[in-house]
Amino acid sequence: MKVLFDYVAKLIAKNSDLEYENILSNLESPSNNLADIALPCFKFAQIMHTSPVEIASKLANNISDKNIAKIENVNGYLNFTFADRKSVV
Repeated sequence: MKVLFDYVAKLIAKNSDLEYENILSNLESPSNNLADIALPCFKFAQIMHTSPVEIASKLANNISDKNIAKIENVNGYLNFTFADRKSVV
């Protein structure tokens, strides 16, 4: 899972003003099966002076990757679902 977290953190950092280390330390594995990896955007709301929902929505619209089947904003969480995890590892 560490490889997938690293992959997503780099992808977000490349497509935003957020720092890789800060992204990586906030990524989580959702227990609700809505996604493979999620980034709660609440902590970034203070830094960026905007709502978590807006941050997640903007990131979801700005990021695309051949290995990611779906990127979506769900209530301030940026959710990533991989097309095929094996292609990343």
